[in-house]
Amino acid sequence: MIDFEIVTIAPPAVDYPEFRKRLRELSAYAKKIHYLFSFNSSIGSEIDYGDFIRNDIPFCNFIDIDVKYINDHWYHAGLNLAVTNHCTSEYVLFIEPDFIVDIADLMSKIQNFSGDVLTYGVRPTIHPDSGTKMYPRISPAFFLAKRSLVLAAGADFREGTIVNYKHIEFNTDVSMNIVSAPVDEPHLVDCFNKLTNSMLSFTNNFELLCDYGVTNYYHYSGITHNFTLCRLGMFTTLHMAVEFMQYLKNNLDIVGINYDSRYIDKSNEYIAAIEASLQQPPQ
Repeated sequence: MIDFEIVTIAPPAVDYPEFRKRLRELSAYAKKIHYLFSFNSSIGSEIDYGDFIRNDIPFCNFIDIDVKYINDHWYHAGLNLAVTNHCTSEYVLFIEPDFIVDIADLMSKIQNFSGDVLTYGVRPTIHPDSGTKMYPRISPAFFLAKRSLVLAAGADFREGTIVNYKHIEFNTDVSMNIVSAPVDEPHLVDCFNKLTNSMLSFTNNFELLCDYGVTNYYHYSGITHNFTLCRLGMFTTLHMAVEFMQYLKNNLDIVGINYDSRYIDKSNEYIAAIEASLQQPPQ
């Protein structure tokens, strides 16, 4: 079985019932689970599920990242602290709350993984409109990597500009290409892509879940930001509103999971507001 720890980061102002269930299931396999709460105490929040979540999944190692006291990028500060000061296992699994996967199926299929990096994605597909190839982004939604490689790459999770940025293209024959931008053409990359670009200096052994027969997964994407938009009453600007509304409904009916009554009330409030916004005629 893989020797691994989990690192996940989220604001305490958001609860993910289905994710808490997955963490319970993962706790049987992972050496440790590091749950990072990122927040800004100088701003405060309308609601805080932090204590409820701590009490519900006490097996997690909770780490508070208060942006008020950090002179650095919040994402880097949290993940770097977890990897460098808390993780000791051979592998680290970065996973996001909106990555949906059957844990028992996942672990049965990847238990003998011994490569450098295992991430999610599909082999290239053809865009129905443009006819061009579509490749998966190397994403922190599910990213299992040797801790030594993450550290060798600097464990730098900041966003920034990288000259000669490299991009991986996964081929249908399970091989991959590394495509480099011209040296004189710097590319703006986000937090996690900066890390993976640096890791390519040490390894090009990036494998996909589908290579191990794991195909029953889904990344909702944008869930946490949508919660922020809902709290601000910006229901017409939600990312994939219909899908998000279904996500909210699904998370109100998770068997065997404890609920904070505030979460139930807010979810029902958001569902009603989204439904109303979808019925409004376009401006």
